[in-house]
Amino acid sequence: MQIASIPCERWKNGGGTTRVLASSGDDWRVSLAEVEAHGPYSSFDGQMRTSMIVRGNGVTLRDGERLVTLAPFEVVSYDGATPWRATLVNGPVSSLNVMSRTERYRVHMSVLSSAVSIEAPCTAIVVAFDEGHFAVHDVRSPLRVTPPIENRSDQLCVLITIRG
Repeated sequence: MQIASIPCERWKNGGGTTRVLASSGDDWRVSLAEVEAHGPYSSFDGQMRTSMIVRGNGVTLRDGERLVTLAPFEVVSYDGATPWRATLVNGPVSSLNVMSRTERYRVHMSVLSSAVSIEAPCTAIVVAFDEGHFAVHDVRSPLRVTPPIENRSDQLCVLITIRG
């Protein structure tokens, strides 16, 4: 599917937009967020967030004394129920996010630079940003996944697996 074909939802606080790429009810959700302004992050009680900044310089999240840094191309997991306040690092960012039920699902997110084998059962989402598309796989038997163009440093492809 083309990322651009997914409708954009404007945030209630006006600070960005979200495209939901895949979901399984309240269990998990994969989305691409365009964060345009400093401000509050929505709270998701009972959810764990896993994020990767795929465009831009990063985001700093604060809640009192607690601090989470979202740097480009680094995967970070953090509490979705916390009322985080976001500060952008030198401009807007795009963030690939997975929200999943705490204690029920294991999420793995990584840059896909070469072919990998995925063991069943799980849900696998492959997002090829430079190609502008993504694919969702319900993995019931071992699956081999390759990036659209292997070994190209200018091709960002991310693999997400969700197990539970």
